Amino acid sequence: MRGFGGVDRPGAAVGVSSPQDEMPADLTPEQRKVWLGEALLPRVQRYQPVLAAQVSGMLLKLSADEILALLADEPSLERKIAEATAELARKHHHD
Repeated sequence: MRGFGGVDRPGAAVGVSSPQDEMPADLTPEQRKVWLGEALLPRVQRYQPVLAAQVSGMLLKLSADEILALLADEPSLERKIAEATAELARKHHHD
């Protein structure tokens, strides 16, 4: 299935063991960010449905390797989402 920007959508491959194995190697940096964002958003929505877009945007500031590691390690991803949510709450509280 094709995602935004004509890039194969994450999770489209069946029986693939890790997100890095699924990500096409020939993506431009912009396409890579789109792919990673499409991989992150549904995962973040499971833990933080209301702030998923904001949290995903924050996580996209990490390196691609860090994001791929988070996608492969659910407990680490959950901790990162909690950290980002706490940061958003602090920013909102100070505004």
